Amino acid sequence: MNVASAKPVPLTDQEITALRPLARQFPTLDEALSELARLTAERALPKGTIHVISDIHGDD
Repeated sequence: MNVASAKPVPLTDQEITALRPLARQFPTLDEALSELARLTAERALPKGTIHVISDIHGDD
């Protein structure tokens, strides 16, 4: 299915209000899809190393 043949999805007023800032930030479909791809790729990256320093002997 391509974009031209996609049927519009009815949205509530609350959903439209929530989506307006995103529409300003990503005004075209290409920009929105590009951001979606970037965020998806970022989630697939391994997490960074967390260093935990602890006093294993209980001395302060």
